[in-house]
Parts: sequence; structure tokens; C-alpha cells
Amino acid sequence: MKLHDDLETLLAFQVPPNLEHISVQVECQIQNVTTKNLQTLSSQVKSFHIKHHGHQVNISELYLRRENNHYYLYSLGRNGEPNQGKYVEVAVSLENDEDY
Repeated sequence: MKLHDDLETLLAFQVPPNLEHISVQVECQIQNVTTKNLQTLSSQVKSFHIKHHGHQVNISELYLRRENNHYYLYSLGRNGEPNQGKYVEVAVSLENDEDY
């Protein structure tokens, strides 16, 4: 694989079923022009936890969205479909910018 400074590099890979965690590390070899030897470089390991709902049938997530200076709370299902007829209780606490 060749990486470019001005282009995004995409790597396609098959995701196993029920994946819960993935770690990524980039390692490469470069030609050191001073020593004229190959030098191995590697990045830190970056880990990602995949949200897993197991075998739950009824899955929903809450999303807060701002539209035209108004805020809307959406309850969406597994495929982004709206959950209708759901009861959601919301508590709001307002703070001034001076509190930060």
C-alpha cells in the first residue's frame, strides 16, 4: 500500500460478526537518506470500542439535533427509523458560560 501526503488512504476489510473491539496501528519502512538504510516506523495503537446491542430486538438511541436555532430530540431505531409512540422523560439544566 502506498500512502500519499495529499490523498486520503482507504483500506477495506471484512468485519467479523459481533465485533466488539478493534485496534489499529500503522507500521511502515522508509529509506533513511542520511544512513541509506531502511528504517521501520510505527504509530501508537488506536483502539475503538464498537457499540454492540447483542440480540436485542428493540433498539433505540436518542439524538439531539439543532435546526434553525431550535433543538429537537429524536428517538431513532436500529436503521434510523423514527420510534413513534415512545415516552421520553427529559430533564434540562441550564448553565452560564461564566461557570466554565
